[in-house]
Amino acid sequence: MSLQLPEAYKQYIKNKNSNVEIEFNNQEFWLKSIDSLEEAVRINKNTTEYWRQMESFVLMYRVLSGEPNGVLLTDSSDEIHFDHLLKCIVIGEDSNGDIIYIDPLNNFSIWRHFHDGADLEVLSPNIESFLSNMKELLNEE
Repeated sequence: MSLQLPEAYKQYIKNKNSNVEIEFNNQEFWLKSIDSLEEAVRINKNTTEYWRQMESFVLMYRVLSGEPNGVLLTDSSDEIHFDHLLKCIVIGEDSNGDIIYIDPLNNFSIWRHFHDGADLEVLSPNIESFLSNMKELLNEE
């Protein structure tokens, strides 16, 4: 499986040589560069590329719940099935380590996964809205 970003996001991130700190809805996030998206991460004894880490979370949730076809709840109490989450593309995180991801099955919407409670929150209805309403912050490293 290879990384397939939506075209609008690919155009935005392709010229970034490092991770980008942004503000969106008065919250700070880090968006990963293309190279960083391909780096390996370890979640609960499972190692995968950064962009595929939702797969590791789903594997862990399946084991913990005993439900191979279980669900996570959204901030509006909707259910998102594990199989749906396997298609999502992780693109960054917030200061708490909660990941943000693109949902290609839901109009390329942008979501946050709260790893402590396994809750999901929609941040933006689509990638275009996300990109047009975010603000890059100066990186002072």
